[in-house]
Amino acid sequence: MRLLARGIVAILAVIGGAAQAQNFPTKTITILAGVPPGGSVNAVFIQYAELLGKALGQRVVIDNKPGGGGVTAALALTQAPPDGHTLMVALGGLHTIVPAMQQLTFHPIDDFEPVSLLYSLPNYLAVPGNSPVNSVKELIELGKKKAGGLSFGTSGVGSPGHLMGELLAEKTGVAMTHIAYKGGGPMMLDLIAGRLDYGLPPSAIAIQPGKEKQVKLLAIVGDRFAGTPDVPTFEEAGIGGTGVDSLFGVVAPKGTPKAVIARLNEEFTKASRDPELVKKMADLALVIRATPPEALKEAFRSDLARLSKVVKDRGIKAE
Repeated sequence: MRLLARGIVAILAVIGGAAQAQNFPTKTITILAGVPPGGSVNAVFIQYAELLGKALGQRVVIDNKPGGGGVTAALALTQAPPDGHTLMVALGGLHTIVPAMQQLTFHPIDDFEPVSLLYSLPNYLAVPGNSPVNSVKELIELGKKKAGGLSFGTSGVGSPGHLMGELLAEKTGVAMTHIAYKGGGPMMLDLIAGRLDYGLPPSAIAIQPGKEKQVKLLAIVGDRFAGTPDVPTFEEAGIGGTGVDSLFGVVAPKGTPKAVIARLNEEFTKASRDPELVKKMADLALVIRATPPEALKEAFRSDLARLSKVVKDRGIKAE
């Protein structure tokens, strides 16, 4: 009897979820964003919101809740009804780096339902334009010869660039000193001026200085990028396993019906093919990576395990 009762409950849950999805959405959809207004994240998601609104027949709005590297927005999402009408921009660092460096009151992966991985911001390894180094191999050789090893700059403690530098030091055995800046802009100024041996900037601030020969782009995380077709990948440059992707996607509250998740994933995937959005992504040096829901969860789970280890092994502490 107990098995029969459980079976009936499961069937009713499936039927209820399917009915909810059929009527979805019934009101405005809010996408929480753990970043301040402005910037590339807002620009991209405002366009996604417009496309989704047209497809779903309801308004889709962005609600900026900056703070704690995305923690403020995440806490708000955990308190939202699991009906698909409240979503959140999934900032990769919130789900993989922040929990590796501090205790959270929620699980960064299991307390959310993945909707889709949408895009990534490629990160580069770059040296000053006047550096004698022309490849990653030469950079490592320099580090082994140079007293004190290499200095590298990033946009801050716990940034993807910081963890890449620590992974690179671990893989090569070269001593490396991390110089943390308050943002990528100041770091790039010092890199261009030759005050750093290398830096790990995102594409948005690396490509133009690379084209102007102010820096040399030696490697890129992930696949080769159309904007810099001659720059080899980390794997091709011999430093595979040290790259950290800057991932962006969408998640919903835990318990959101699978049928609603499937509908949202379908619409986000369609929106990712919109010509105007594709152009905006290219202009911002972003790579579209629309995926099924589980691919987002697996990407986060893999990075959380890997980055938690390097944070512990290298003694990285949150500021």
